[in-house]
Amino acid sequence: MLLDVRNLSVRYVPNRPALEDVTFGIAQGETLGLVGHSGSGKTTIAMAIMGLLPRSSTTRGSIRHGGHELLGESESQLRRLRGDTLSLVWQEPSAALNPVLTVGAQIEEVVRSHRQCSRAQRREMVQAILDRVELGDPGIMGAFPCQLSGGQLQRVVLAQALVCGPALLLADEPTASLDSITASSILRLLRKLRHDIALSILFITHNASLLPGLASRVVRLDRGRMIE
Repeated sequence: MLLDVRNLSVRYVPNRPALEDVTFGIAQGETLGLVGHSGSGKTTIAMAIMGLLPRSSTTRGSIRHGGHELLGESESQLRRLRGDTLSLVWQEPSAALNPVLTVGAQIEEVVRSHRQCSRAQRREMVQAILDRVELGDPGIMGAFPCQLSGGQLQRVVLAQALVCGPALLLADEPTASLDSITASSILRLLRKLRHDIALSILFITHNASLLPGLASRVVRLDRGRMIE
């Protein structure tokens, strides 16, 4: 099992659990859908996996990635994992990008953080991942976020997340800010990536109708608990 979450419980303040005994697993190359209304605990699960919960929270249980326990891991080790073997894509792509840097520079920074290679090699990796997410126009690399559409921006943050070849992608409502046609193209791209590079995906959404053809299994949350 690539990701194994066991009895995960999270509390932000005393006596108010955000998650209670959540258990699920994701195999290599599998997409798992995580469905629930706002406040059900979906994003808390993603934050716990990435080690991004606030220090004031209390967490118990187990999160193992590739057999390695993530809960209690040091911040320095988690930084090495984020963007390398684990990646997260947020709901709003424009909030994840620096408006004064080109998209190529922002993707290249991920490579610089995790790989020792020349600038030419980094640029090759950036162009290759842009091609894979269907942004093959060479001008995209030198564009600023304000010059791109919402669908292009979502592909850019996907490129950022995937440039170092992570085994697991956490996608937190990645189509929520997009129109239906653009959202459909992003879902098609995720299905293609799962097939082409054996990518495992935790797809978080409030809309279960997005999951057929993408997720092989679905976990439903309500008020922090698994209900199905």
